[in-house]
Amino acid sequence: MRKALFVAYFFPPLGGAGVQRTTKFIKYLPKFGWNSAVLTAKNPTFLYYDESLFKDIPSETKIYRSFHFDPFGGRFKKTLKKTDAEIKPSLTQFLKTLFKNSSRFVYRNFFPLETLQIWSLSAYFKGLEIIKKDKVDLIYSTFSPAANHFIAYFLKKKTGLPWVADFRDVWIDSSVLPLQGPRKVFESFLERLVAKNSDKIVVVSDSIGKNLIEKYNLDHKKVITITNGYDDEDFKVKGEIDPMKFTITYTGSIYRTRSPATFFRALKNLFDEIPSSRKTVEVNFIGDFLDKESLNLVEKLDLRENVNFLDYVPHKEAIKRNLSSDLLFLVVDYKDSKETGAIYTGKIFEYLASRRPILALTKKTSAAFKLLNETKAGVTVDPEDLQEISRVLKVLYQNWEKGSLKINSRDDIIERYSRENLTKDLANIFSNLVE
Repeated sequence: MRKALFVAYFFPPLGGAGVQRTTKFIKYLPKFGWNSAVLTAKNPTFLYYDESLFKDIPSETKIYRSFHFDPFGGRFKKTLKKTDAEIKPSLTQFLKTLFKNSSRFVYRNFFPLETLQIWSLSAYFKGLEIIKKDKVDLIYSTFSPAANHFIAYFLKKKTGLPWVADFRDVWIDSSVLPLQGPRKVFESFLERLVAKNSDKIVVVSDSIGKNLIEKYNLDHKKVITITNGYDDEDFKVKGEIDPMKFTITYTGSIYRTRSPATFFRALKNLFDEIPSSRKTVEVNFIGDFLDKESLNLVEKLDLRENVNFLDYVPHKEAIKRNLSSDLLFLVVDYKDSKETGAIYTGKIFEYLASRRPILALTKKTSAAFKLLNETKAGVTVDPEDLQEISRVLKVLYQNWEKGSLKINSRDDIIERYSRENLTKDLANIFSNLVE
């Protein structure tokens, strides 16, 4: 078997969609002639931890961890889901806010790319050791953080091994984590370095690939789209649907750029038009909720009895929650966002695999809009069209009441996005580079 070295800071025991993309590739690569070695960090910091993801790692996969220190690791803390009314003004609260805002300013402007972490240096030397010891044939790195590509670039320069750079997120043009000042200048230089020096670039959506091709004048054959997906084995769990509740579930993070504010207003309209629905509708947001305006709106519209905000749960528990729902809710970045339409979001594929109706708030230009219409897996509505969202939500609720809330999705299309099929595409890229 050939062997690939995965450079990935985000790796179990950390959790989240980016971790799952890496672990699922590693899980299925042996079926296509590739084993893996993993270069990651000791004591990494992040919002989410999910040790259950270790179960996806084949027993023959060697995991190497190098020394790591992140002075900004404190930014990865659980976000308390509190409204303005619940946060009491005090000197302590003022100082906390001042420190948080100051740290964010320094981090975005002057702390280049999480790249100059001590981990980058220690990982480089550990990587050279692994390549020699394990007879590595190819290097794979995944953004984010940018440190992964930074390390892989120097490993390639030193060893001459082929290098596949994965862009599972927008980098320089991100609106969720916008870069500024000297840091943006430096990371723009690094993004160019990655684009020009990697042997192949893998992207999670066509839009990201198109942007890189146009920005750096790349050969279109160099950039290949491999989306996120779903793992059939994860769906062996069974959901537990409460027939007395109309359960709506959203899994993943909420940001200001993907605000559910119009959904909350539509929910209020539903309660006003059908008062009895207040007793049966339950909405669960599972993950980090970072849109304070929407959080305050829930309080203002008197929705707290129906809308629950839950912390991150292990991946398989999130899938069970999806399967225990009557309707899955999705909102795609649309507010002040350059990424509108660029990324599917990882959850959409597991939504599809859940075979539950989907209500998606997304612009017609987005990749999610195209996918959901192609698979016939749900309803898409413009996220700023309150009247239409209200109408659709009411229809969905009434269909649930009548027991006719069903979908006839295109399973033949959905199956293209199984993790095994997607990993086969990645293995073909690897094999073509080493032949």
